[in-house]
Amino acid sequence: MLKFFFLVLIGLTNAEAQNKQPKTQIYESEPESKKMTQFSAKVRVLREESDGVEVFFESEGKSGAFLLPKSAENYSSFLKSLEESQKSKGSAVSVTADENKIIKSISKPVSQKTGIDVLNDPNFKWNPGESGGG
Repeated sequence: MLKFFFLVLIGLTNAEAQNKQPKTQIYESEPESKKMTQFSAKVRVLREESDGVEVFFESEGKSGAFLLPKSAENYSSFLKSLEESQKSKGSAVSVTADENKIIKSISKPVSQKTGIDVLNDPNFKWNPGESGGG
């Protein structure tokens, strides 16, 4: 009987210790300042800055300048997509930005000619002898 009581006491102690451990959910959840927003819009103005490019969109809901930092992983392809969208016959781009209006990713619509999302398809091979596909 004493052995049973001892085992129950140890079991309660482990349960109490588990309840007192810090919750990891507060560390695993994404902080409020890092929430991402996604939208599609046509580029109105691109302005070169020392740390990247300021981008203004023709969207009623997205006013103000967004920043494409030069440190972005795909900076050159993102900038090319933005420049194409700025042209008079350019199409809207899909943008993902954080709460501080820093652009994290850009994708353009699927090419009507090839049916391939040339910006995000890792298997797409660009042939310099052909036109841009869209």
